Amino acid sequence: MTFLAFIMFGHICIENPGDFDKCWNIYHTPQIRYSSEHTCMKAASDYLHGAQLYYRKQDVTVSEIELYCIGVNPIGPV
Repeated sequence: MTFLAFIMFGHICIENPGDFDKCWNIYHTPQIRYSSEHTCMKAASDYLHGAQLYYRKQDVTVSEIELYCIGVNPIGPV
């Protein structure tokens, strides 16, 4: 039987008037491994809401934000 851990990754873009949007990847180093997909998705949801609130307070518009949870071998490298 294979037991999976889950990692979260994704990207965020903010509007940059008069130029291309600024984008960057979201991932944790060292990796945070979640014990279940549900826990990972809850963390991703919290991260999304926190990022949107943070940038709204900075008067910046988020043009795109996507987060994913994928299953990985809990002991091996990703």
